[in-house]
Amino acid sequence: MSTRVREGLANITTAIGNNNFLPPFQYKVGKVYAVILDERSVPENVWLENGGWAGIGTILYQVYNENEEPPIEDITDSFLATLPTALPLFPNQKYFPLPGEIVLLQTLPSAPSPITNKTEETYYTSVINAWNSPQFNGLFIEQDKNLLYNSFNENSEFRGVRTFEGDYVLEGRFGNSIRFGSTNKVGAEDLTPWSTNPSEIDNNPIMILSNQHGFKPNNSDLYVEDINKDGASLYLSSQQVIPLNIGNIILSNITSPTGIRDYINPQAVINADRTIISSKEDEVLVFGRTGVELYSQGPVYMQSNKVGITLQDNNIFLGPYNNAQTTQPLVLGNNLREFLSGLLKALSTFSTDIIDPKATPEGITITDIALAAEGLQAYISNNMKNLENTNYLLSNTTYTL
Repeated sequence: MSTRVREGLANITTAIGNNNFLPPFQYKVGKVYAVILDERSVPENVWLENGGWAGIGTILYQVYNENEEPPIEDITDSFLATLPTALPLFPNQKYFPLPGEIVLLQTLPSAPSPITNKTEETYYTSVINAWNSPQFNGLFIEQDKNLLYNSFNENSEFRGVRTFEGDYVLEGRFGNSIRFGSTNKVGAEDLTPWSTNPSEIDNNPIMILSNQHGFKPNNSDLYVEDINKDGASLYLSSQQVIPLNIGNIILSNITSPTGIRDYINPQAVINADRTIISSKEDEVLVFGRTGVELYSQGPVYMQSNKVGITLQDNNIFLGPYNNAQTTQPLVLGNNLREFLSGLLKALSTFSTDIIDPKATPEGITITDIALAAEGLQAYISNNMKNLENTNYLLSNTTYTL
């Protein structure tokens, strides 16, 4: 590959000691000292003058001068009240700078103000990428800049997300990102954890939403998402292999699903310490063309507060199912209770009838015992027909070992 050499840089390299910048045509460069986020973020009079909640995102700034900066202790409410303001240019994006960051400013038309009669307003666009970091790009002479923040703290372990050819990545300041990417290979080398399918080609799309990146201490490398180490992840794949680790769970031999790391068709994979699916007003519906699998290394618990839990199929098996083992149908509880109740009543009647038999001459049948035996025999004969009917006491849908 030929090397492109840029010429005419002498005037830049000879002044390497400072920025020597000139604002772009029609632009100003401003340094942010406060951002209106709520009534506590700026002095009360500034809050009211900028419309309260209608002024969210407005910055208080000074025109940037790299060699001049007020001491931190002088950045008081009185100082902030003297600063000019600028509105965010884009109404549909809430990405506001932090105090100390540098922004581009431009004067553009605005809605006419009934109070000031202004028809122009100063707007700011994006934060200037001074440190090439998604976390913070402030320029401070003093180091105790954290005095300007209410809740923001820099994470010394933070690393930006690594990008690959063609990627579009949106990064937050706190180790969260959305990647619109693809499979990435160089020859036989897999550049990302999701590019290990040997039959896959480059440029198959993938979307990754990742939160709480698993940064390694004292590691200066750019970060690549890891579904097993990040706090919470959503992967929308095409033909990638997603290297999700599910521990020692063994997949069912009944439906024989494709292994987690063997599946190479489009799928949605969610992984977190805890996953909740909730429906506020209507059902939660789960469909699977070939099966629905539920696995847990602990108990599986189901509860219904109203109707109850219904399992419906031609056959329902409880316990480990194996075609080589003989399964037994479950007993129908109400029918069994009715059968046993009748049997106990018949035995009770029989025992009552023979508890005090009357003596008769030898060789003569005791009438009380004979009558009781006939009654018990008749009951048993009638109910033997029910026992011969397998559907009377046994379920024809639910089985166990």
